[in-house]
Amino acid sequence: MTDYAILCEKASAAKNFASALGGTSGSFAGKSYQIVHSHGHLMEFVDPKAQVSEDKVSRYRSWKLEHLPWDVSDFSWEKQPIVAKNPRTGRQKSSRSDITAIKKAVKDCSALVIATDVDPSGEGELLAWEIINAINWQKPVKRLYFADEEATSIRSGFEQIKSLPDQFQDGDFLKADARSKWDFLSMQLTRIATTVTKKSWLSG
Repeated sequence: MTDYAILCEKASAAKNFASALGGTSGSFAGKSYQIVHSHGHLMEFVDPKAQVSEDKVSRYRSWKLEHLPWDVSDFSWEKQPIVAKNPRTGRQKSSRSDITAIKKAVKDCSALVIATDVDPSGEGELLAWEIINAINWQKPVKRLYFADEEATSIRSGFEQIKSLPDQFQDGDFLKADARSKWDFLSMQLTRIATTVTKKSWLSG
């Protein structure tokens, strides 16, 4: 059983971690590890109408002003793998395959260590917890803090890995989660502005 699955934010970060620790897997400071990485955010909120109970779907599909603003308590805040179009090929790709690959890579590890970017917004924390939830990780979660991706910083952070009780006691996650929900809810402002502008044009 490997001690740590080190979850990096992107391939370039994983490469720097591997260089600092001595490989994509191995042992450092008395702990065995396996490095895995995301490709940025892999999850996104489902459409508003898919977040609410069946009896409220028509309201959240509507752009009519009488159905706005939204009631935040109606939302489940469910997320799904991101589906994006490749600008070069035009083909759509789901991040589900990336999530599946991470889940397979970490299954024999005793703890998952968040090693995504450390920034004031908490975005790296949110990205990591999205993956942790998506793979239904039930084992301990820890955090590796690092000032930059220089080898000395990564090694120092590895030697001081900290435990995280759960995502709702992780201040960086809570901060980023609140902001992402606000961004999601702000799409209703576009509906309001579009509807009002359209009415103004028709009446003018």
